[in-house]
Order: sequence, then C-alpha cells, then structure tokens
Amino acid sequence: MLPDYMKDTFPFDGYILYNQMKQDLRQSLGEKESTQKAAAYVSAYFDELFTNTIRHRRHFAFEGYFTQKEHWQPILNFKNNGYYVHMVYLGLDRVETSLDRVARRVRTGGHFVDDFSIKANYYGNLDMLNLNAPLLHRLDLYDTTTKLKHLAVLQSGRVMAALPMEDQPRWLHKELPRIVTAINKSQAQEVNAAIEIGIKQRM
Repeated sequence: MLPDYMKDTFPFDGYILYNQMKQDLRQSLGEKESTQKAAAYVSAYFDELFTNTIRHRRHFAFEGYFTQKEHWQPILNFKNNGYYVHMVYLGLDRVETSLDRVARRVRTGGHFVDDFSIKANYYGNLDMLNLNAPLLHRLDLYDTTTKLKHLAVLQSGRVMAALPMEDQPRWLHKELPRIVTAINKSQAQEVNAAIEIGIKQRM
C-alpha cells in the first residue's frame, strides 16, 4: 500500500515490537514489570528512530493504532518538520470481523491481541480519524472486508475523489460522519456544477 517512491521503506510496527519484547521479558520478569519495560523500550526506540529519520531527511512509514490524542503527536511532529503526511486507512465492516481475523492470525502463528484491545482499537481509530482527517495531507480510505475497495481520497480534509454514497459501506456512513458530510458536500457541488454547465450549453 506504500506509494512507489517508498517501496524500499520498511514500515515500523510498534505493536509487534512491543509484543516481542514483552514475551522475551516474561521469561525473567512478572506480567506488570514486563509490560512496563516493553512499553518503555518501544517508546525510546521510536523516539530514536524519529530523531534519526528527521536528521537524515529519510522517508518513514509506520503501522499502528491512533486511538488516543497523543497517538497523533508523531504525525504532527513529522508534519511540523516539513514531511508530507499520507495515511492509508484499511477499514472493516464491523468489529466482529476484526476479532475473527485476529483469531485466524493467531491460529497460523501470528501475534495475539485480546478482545478488549481489538474493540478499543476498532472504534478508537474510527473516532480519531473522523476528528483528525483534516490534519493529514492525504488520506486514502479503503474497505477490506472482502475485496480491497478504494472508497475515497481526501487532501487536507477536502474530498478529491470518492465512490457515490450509495456505493459506500455502511461502516463509513455510521462511524465517519464528518467524512460522509464532506463527501456529500463535494458530490452535491459536482451535481450543481454539471447542471450549471448544462444550462449554459442550452442558452
């Protein structure tokens, strides 16, 4: 899903690193201490990675959850340092689909995420994206429930392209009302412009 100019950039996934560190630390520490130390390690690692990326003006990509206000701070930091911020959001129709996919991933050897965290991430990501989409230079919205479906492209909150509202999935209507309003407004303007052009052509 990365643009062509970033094909050689390996995305950083803090959650995977956190789980790996926590699992390693559990061998010698208790649950609480291993959790705290793993979180501290990932935070320090990311801070160093961010600093080096900015210093050397390199591309950077990372996967993660953006469920809290502070989770958006790295995005703002990159933006404030002159980076073009492009988010690709992969959505699902409902939280049960996410629960099922994690369960299948675990059965094939993938990392585990508890049900509470999955639900918090599902709804938290949507809530924060609905509020903060205008902060992104570009946002590509996809539905990944079945086949990959490109729903919309927004630039700084402005709709550049989008499927007709009748073709948009239910979860977008329900969970991203501000983006839905922007799409409706954009498509209404397109209709009005088409009508105006038609009237002028008949005159």
